[in-house]
Amino acid sequence: MFLTNPSGFISSNLGWANVISPSNIQTVDIDSLVKPNPGQNFLIGSFVDAMSYLDNYSKCHYTRDILRFTSNMIDGEILTNDDALDFLKYKWLVPSPSCGTFPICEFINLINILKKSARLFWINGFLMYNDPYQCRTISFLLERLNSFLLLKTMLNNGVNIENCIGRTIILSDSEKINVGYVDE
Repeated sequence: MFLTNPSGFISSNLGWANVISPSNIQTVDIDSLVKPNPGQNFLIGSFVDAMSYLDNYSKCHYTRDILRFTSNMIDGEILTNDDALDFLKYKWLVPSPSCGTFPICEFINLINILKKSARLFWINGFLMYNDPYQCRTISFLLERLNSFLLLKTMLNNGVNIENCIGRTIILSDSEKINVGYVDE
């Protein structure tokens, strides 16, 4: 899975991703796919207007975790109280926000914030769940935080986000993609 300018076909079950077969990828000019549009420094995945991060998270995982995660970020001075409230209420989500093209200093800054947030969550009350689906708690939280911080960074820098939208591309011979936990 990687992020490019639009190419391939929209997945039949993942509206935010395109599918291109391994044989067809050989005919594509990869260099033109991964470069941001002229005058831009970012190429990000398509974003969706969804329910709030709090509501979205609570539909899949235990609400306690996102509240603990957010509280830890306030205590760790990663987010202010106002930022934390914005984070919980935020509705714009970039799936797989680390896939893309970014100025290196912005990318490193985001990764450092994600690392600090994860560390605080692990040492301040994280509960290990036996359910394999719940084991993805930290990655689900970090994806939302990364999306929030990425979009906020771009907006604060005056970036025209609509001019930076690419598509997540998945190499597959099938238009239907199976995602999630697979028990083999």
